[in-house]
Amino acid sequence: MNAFEFLFQLTLPPPTLERFLATFALIPARYFGVASPASILGYLPFVSDMFLHGEWLHLILNMWTLWMFGHAVEDRRGTVRFVIIYLAAVIAAFFVHAIVNTHSAGPALGATGVIAGVIGCYAWMFPSAQRVMIVPIIFVPILIKMPAIGFAFFWMMSHIISGIMTLMMLTDGGGIAGWAHMGGFIVVWILAPLVKRPARSYCRYYGDEGFYRFFPRASRMKGGSQWIY
Repeated sequence: MNAFEFLFQLTLPPPTLERFLATFALIPARYFGVASPASILGYLPFVSDMFLHGEWLHLILNMWTLWMFGHAVEDRRGTVRFVIIYLAAVIAAFFVHAIVNTHSAGPALGATGVIAGVIGCYAWMFPSAQRVMIVPIIFVPILIKMPAIGFAFFWMMSHIISGIMTLMMLTDGGGIAGWAHMGGFIVVWILAPLVKRPARSYCRYYGDEGFYRFFPRASRMKGGSQWIY
């Protein structure tokens, strides 16, 4: 859906694209000015903005990260609960962005707030699962393996710094919506333990999966070599 929406954006001429983003991207000033939305449809950008992206790199990085973390979360929580997590992350992300940037007339768009929520849920479920993080040292990328909880910590710290710098700049221009990412992460971190599957629907896994810490919160079944989550 995100890819198709972005391809549709590419087909729009600049004036039409500007009107399109003004309609479906989130503009915080619209909700804190004199003329607030007259109907519930006026709040559609809090959801529709997650399908919009500013450029190819923005789309590719978001979809790559969603692929890395999202399939495991959906597999363990189920599709319905994954959708709940997804929507909670995007609404929280852009609500926080709107609160922090009440006078901004620039459109906010992208799925990174949702990605932050998915990373938060993954880190809560599989804190010891090993992930590879790319750390650029000058111009040389260094690969560092670390637990998912450490990956999530460094990922969020980068966005906290970005959010603080945005506040210090006191500008109405564009940039990285660091506060939106934190909103999505924190809300889903709180929500993650509340959207578990019923115990009767737990899947069974072989013991080596627990051994390799793919499922660190798994517990061993009595009288067998399988693990349940």
